[in-house]
Amino acid sequence: MKKWVKTTLIATGSLIGAIAISIGSFAIVTPYGFRTVLANITAPTLDFIDYGFDGRELMGIQYSEISESTTLDLYIPNDVKDPKLMVLVHGGGFSYNDSTSRQAQFMYRYFRTKGYAVASLNYRLSGEAKYPAAINDVKSALRWLDAKSDIYGYDASGITIWGESAGAYLATMAAFSSKDEYVDTKYVGEAEEVSNEYKISGLIDHYGLYKIEDIMPQFKEEGWPGFVTKSDGDWANGIDNGIAESFFGIKVRDMDDDYLKEINPVTRIGQTNIDMKVYIAHGDTDITVPYMQSEYLNEKAKERFGHLNVKFDLYKNYKHADDRFYTSDKLSKIEAFLSNSHAI
Repeated sequence: MKKWVKTTLIATGSLIGAIAISIGSFAIVTPYGFRTVLANITAPTLDFIDYGFDGRELMGIQYSEISESTTLDLYIPNDVKDPKLMVLVHGGGFSYNDSTSRQAQFMYRYFRTKGYAVASLNYRLSGEAKYPAAINDVKSALRWLDAKSDIYGYDASGITIWGESAGAYLATMAAFSSKDEYVDTKYVGEAEEVSNEYKISGLIDHYGLYKIEDIMPQFKEEGWPGFVTKSDGDWANGIDNGIAESFFGIKVRDMDDDYLKEINPVTRIGQTNIDMKVYIAHGDTDITVPYMQSEYLNEKAKERFGHLNVKFDLYKNYKHADDRFYTSDKLSKIEAFLSNSHAI
């Protein structure tokens, strides 16, 4: 056998052995281990369900002239008088996706047939504008939707807002921040008819992030080595061009305590006197955002809105953005929770 072939075989064997040892060790020393790796690899891809929507689809409406990106899509059922309004904020690490993202489609395909008018938003992504542009855009869209409710025929007096991943951060910030914050994006027609009377009565949050300085410590607490978590490459303090720096324009390690408090939507939960229903879902095998972020939101939301008005589902073996969050039985559970008046 030639020397270089022998050397290559030895090196390859050593690499495979090292990987096997690492995976084997990981399975032993962590609470999730091989189950979590397998869950992320084998999570199923589901087909969209045709719920038989009868209504108007109004695509690409410009709610602000600040950018070509600030558009929304409206889905308004024909057979419901003054349907309730649900607003969707897509995820994508603040840097990609749009109003027709896979997760947004699961949501609007279901809820537009369940007595809701649904608005799915686009906003300026991090490649176009840094924080707080996207939050300004979402709140601009909410004011526009409030101002145009009579024209399009829906009820904006008690809006439900949904977000997933990065979109959950934006939706939660919009729900918890005061009315006079993040209003720099003017909506079309705002100079003539200023509207800021909308009320957010429901927040649906799928695997969002809030206390970003805790993300890497939480992954370690959950038992994840850095080479496994996607967020090690995205969130770690020393990584350039990660999600934090791309969106906020600054690394996590360079953020002081005042700034971290400012950008954390959950610290703003006491700024509003509005009560709301809060639904939270996360997977326990999420290697993009640790489920402890949702535990944090759940704890603070229950303190503010009461246990009956907050529900947290932690799903076993669900990965980040898992299609199974959006099956009809899961969405019907959310629908029932929002419809139950409880203390509100």
